[in-house]
Amino acid sequence: MMDENFIHEDLLYAVSNREDGNLSCKWGPEKTVIDCRGKFLKKNGLTPGDCVIADLGQSDGVEVVGKNDSGKGMSSCRDRGVAADSLITNEKGVYLFLLIADCIPMVLYDPVKKILALVHLGRLTTNLRLVDKTIRKMVEVFGVDPSNVIAYGGPSIGKNSYRLDFFKEDKNEWKDFVRQERDGKFWVDVAGHNRRQLLDMGVKENNIYTSSIDTFTSLEYFSHYRSVRTGENEGRFATVVGMK
Repeated sequence: MMDENFIHEDLLYAVSNREDGNLSCKWGPEKTVIDCRGKFLKKNGLTPGDCVIADLGQSDGVEVVGKNDSGKGMSSCRDRGVAADSLITNEKGVYLFLLIADCIPMVLYDPVKKILALVHLGRLTTNLRLVDKTIRKMVEVFGVDPSNVIAYGGPSIGKNSYRLDFFKEDKNEWKDFVRQERDGKFWVDVAGHNRRQLLDMGVKENNIYTSSIDTFTSLEYFSHYRSVRTGENEGRFATVVGMK
């Protein structure tokens, strides 16, 4: 299993937790959120101006970002960042920033071409095959060979925690990744579905890693699923990654 805090020597990768505070403007006062972001980044040798935040829409949008985008969405709640659930960069010093509370923050890195992506993978974006589309864009725009890509899924809700009353997605598409109990409820394996997409795109099995941290069971991380069920305060933690 890969070290939870290390993906590749080319990269700086960090994940905040509840001790770092809520980093989403949706769930806290602007000043508090921006201050918490700054402290978390400073701890990792970064500033808000080094980063670009993904403005999530549960869509299959994939955007290429660079130095001209640095700072977008980071220092003001009125600036929402770059509207996409997947960001790609080929520039060193551009740090991709993603807010999470159960979905998979998936890092994709080609150490040969030096191309980096950070992808927001929940049930909806998985159903839209966003990780597949991100790899395709890396291939089309930058000539990436999928067999060189390292894929790392950060802390997210595990398949043994994610239970739904209803499951509206295509049952054939999800047949290997959804289990229905006798009470009619569903257990959903989002990580498994994305692993299948990565393998189908030509990413090597030995290059695919998944964090052992389950955001539902680990109280160190915010979890939307847990908040809805326990009434605890909502919040979002962050994944940040960039080429040094």
